[in-house]
Amino acid sequence: TYDQKMQLKDYNEQLEEEIKKKGVDSKNYLLIYLSGTGAPPSKESIAEKEREALINSGHLRIISYRQFITCVNRFKKDCRSERVRCFLQDFEDYLKIQFEGGMAMYEKDMIKAYILEDPKNLEIALAVSQIQTDIKDRLLNDLNGILDEKRPANIKPDWDIDNFGGARYQSFSFKRDTWKNYSITFEFDGAQGRGFGYGVSKNARDDEEAKNISDIGWIADKLGNGKKSLWWPWYRDFEPPYYDWSISHEPWIEILNATKNKVESHLVHQIIGEVVRIAEVLDQMLLDDNGVSITDTPISG
Repeated sequence: TYDQKMQLKDYNEQLEEEIKKKGVDSKNYLLIYLSGTGAPPSKESIAEKEREALINSGHLRIISYRQFITCVNRFKKDCRSERVRCFLQDFEDYLKIQFEGGMAMYEKDMIKAYILEDPKNLEIALAVSQIQTDIKDRLLNDLNGILDEKRPANIKPDWDIDNFGGARYQSFSFKRDTWKNYSITFEFDGAQGRGFGYGVSKNARDDEEAKNISDIGWIADKLGNGKKSLWWPWYRDFEPPYYDWSISHEPWIEILNATKNKVESHLVHQIIGEVVRIAEVLDQMLLDDNGVSITDTPISG
């Protein structure tokens, strides 16, 4: 979901007003913005300069769901009341299920009890754990085939996932000749499928070459709220349950259903939808008025 127009700005002004009414120091408050992946609020919610001023003054803190879950876990461990501790455990389970695709504690206990009930169950569980990476590799190969079928005809795929279980950065991209120095890339930022994000990346071999390619910083005005780095002029993280594939079952089940049962996958729909959306922006931004690519020559930074 997206913030309403000037939502965070209005919240901050209302908070300041309430504090003034109570005669409390107006500087003594903290507004917490709970964000799915830790991304800052959009400029539609609050102007960027005002947002940065609030952060620098200590009045605004942006917390991801993962950080919030960690806080709840810490509160639970320090809590002396058994009743409150049980409530915090249920709340932590709820957050993990809703925002990380994890399992509740009682579900884990049920599975463990079932596995330990019979040596045959344990044998099967251990055997499955040994081939888990092979299963995921097979499903990723299926995903590659599905995306190749669904992609726009004039955009070339580039699958570069070859060590999903061990390497940190694993990615696949979509390219077009006229984009020259850029690709639309989907990347895992951690082994086993952690930190799944996407955006516009630079086609560079090392940091030095990446520095010499323009970061087209104004692309955020076209694509919306996101982040940037040396290699990424614009990118953002997927929201759960697609952010962390190491704990979420949803992506894998969707791929299997799309392959075996021909069920429409929301994950595939989202990936292809973003490819089409970003491609339209790149086509507009990387061509001059005469339809000639403006990225033929790297721009020194």
